[in-house]
Amino acid sequence: MAIINRTAASGLIPVEYSREIIQELPQESAFLRLARRLPNMSRKEDKRPVLNSLPMAYFVNQNSGNTGDDDIGVKQTTQMEWGSLTLTAEEIACIIPVPENVIADADYDLWAEIVPQVRAAFGVVIDQAAIFGVGTPTSWATAIVPGATAAGNTLQVGSVANSDLASDIIGLGGLMNLVEEDGYDVNGFYAANTMKARLRDLRDSVKQPIFLGHLTEAEPDRLVNVPIYFDRNGNFNTANNLMIAGDWTKAVYAFREDIEYRLLTEATIIDPTTKEVVYALAQQDMAAMRFKMRLGVQVANPVTRANQTAATRYPFSVLTPAST
Repeated sequence: MAIINRTAASGLIPVEYSREIIQELPQESAFLRLARRLPNMSRKEDKRPVLNSLPMAYFVNQNSGNTGDDDIGVKQTTQMEWGSLTLTAEEIACIIPVPENVIADADYDLWAEIVPQVRAAFGVVIDQAAIFGVGTPTSWATAIVPGATAAGNTLQVGSVANSDLASDIIGLGGLMNLVEEDGYDVNGFYAANTMKARLRDLRDSVKQPIFLGHLTEAEPDRLVNVPIYFDRNGNFNTANNLMIAGDWTKAVYAFREDIEYRLLTEATIIDPTTKEVVYALAQQDMAAMRFKMRLGVQVANPVTRANQTAATRYPFSVLTPAST
């Protein structure tokens, strides 16, 4: 029986598009751009060690029962503990049906038009799940914003002295300070696009701007010399949060499978809710392109000397709008 196999369809779906999506996807996803990519997963689950407790040291002559002679004093024991983070590969996918007549009549590269939109859609679903907790798979870590909120690492605009936005971000008790008090360093910001105008007007104590726009497309904008990326996909609900600061080396991801294409010509597409047939491709002279990939995401919260209580320690903080 004759079919349109991958070889026959290679002119419509060249391999380069698959590579392009993987290469360009971080441009659409703030999480993939800021977080640390781990080597590709070789199976559905991948466990990585994380430090849970630190060793302690003691002065020998201060130990209970010792005579004060360091030469014969009894030393105390200590320990370290490790746990593990499990990355579980979850599938992201979409199907785009197109009438065959449209494909035949198009006088431009249809797939070249589709691919950037698919890339953006994948970026949105990753950011929503990994950062904001929208649709997060149960096998992934708690998303960054809910995680920071649970640890008490949120700050309302105007909370720091003088009600100055710069102080809210970089001052004592500010957004960066919340992360630093937990023993981490801020190495990246992610902010709502509407924050650009507010940041452009900020100055330090000697009237120098603390926000600098990028000089080339390859460079990020910088806030107090730390990279800052702005939301381009409408991920932020500015009624709830405006900016995220954090140690993004603690947010990690790994691909299990790169983007896979499949050209469908004989499939039946059903509504997942009603189970009713939406398209019968062969009967309606249609084709559909299925895109899918698998990746795992985790956020580590390793113990630090500054804060050894997991419930109040987190490598991220969130700036929220002033209450009305």
